Amino acid sequence: MQHSVVRAIAAQLVLASAIAFSACDSATGETPCGVPAPGLVVFVTDGLDGALCDAVVHAQEGLYWETLLPAEADESRPCRHEGAFQRPGVYRVAGSREGHATAVQSAVEVIEGECDVIGETVHLALPPSPP
Repeated sequence: MQHSVVRAIAAQLVLASAIAFSACDSATGETPCGVPAPGLVVFVTDGLDGALCDAVVHAQEGLYWETLLPAEADESRPCRHEGAFQRPGVYRVAGSREGHATAVQSAVEVIEGECDVIGETVHLALPPSPP
């Protein structure tokens, strides 16, 4: 008898977890609940057609400052930089690379979603510096 009560409670917990998880895994592109979501996803190019995977990207929100982490390219997305995980705010995003102009985009707003932040995509073009 005691085992059946434990099994029933365990089944209810599994069902409740599945419902909560699926409620946040919407068609809006939000990361499923419980998975750290990047607030910023930054694609850096040379301003022509080439991705600059080795650029340095910084994000600043008030006194908070971080260097965004490069993320590996995969079949569905080229190289990118990600950061501001689970951190809503209004950011200034800057990208730089030796031999290229620096690019800045201000007022990039990351908002709180149902269970995680809703990431903002930023595109920075760093044209080559004149010789």
